[in-house]
Formats: sequence, structure tokens, C-alpha cells
Amino acid sequence: MTVRMQALLLVGMLLVPFGLFAAAMLVLEPATLLVAIRVVKFAIVVLFVGPFVWAMWQWMVDTETPVPTKKDR
Repeated sequence: MTVRMQALLLVGMLLVPFGLFAAAMLVLEPATLLVAIRVVKFAIVVLFVGPFVWAMWQWMVDTETPVPTKKDR
């Protein structure tokens, strides 16, 4: 995957929640719009925070020190 394709994919991922929000504003009534706002906020948090949490988890797993066994001593 080229850098250009990665950039387009990232921009698309960031625009999806805003597109859903705009569609919800056009269609839904105000009470359900508040629920839609919460869903969009959650989606934005997941899109932004998720990759960082995954990267930190992978870093933690990769840098664990192995427990020495009898063979290693």
C-alpha cells in the first residue's frame, strides 16, 4: 500500500463519523440526535485512541522479559 493510499484511507476513516453525524442531523429528531452525538463521539475516540492503545499493547508484549528456564541457567 502506497503512502498516498494510506493517507486517503486515514482521511476517509476520520470523515466517516462526521458524515454519519451530518446524516443524523438531517433525518433524526432532537432527542435521538443526542444519542447520535454520543455515538459519533465514541467513534471518534475509538478511531483516535484505538491505534495508540494497540501500539502500546504490542510494544508491551514484544518487550516482555522471558522467564529463565532450567535450560537457560
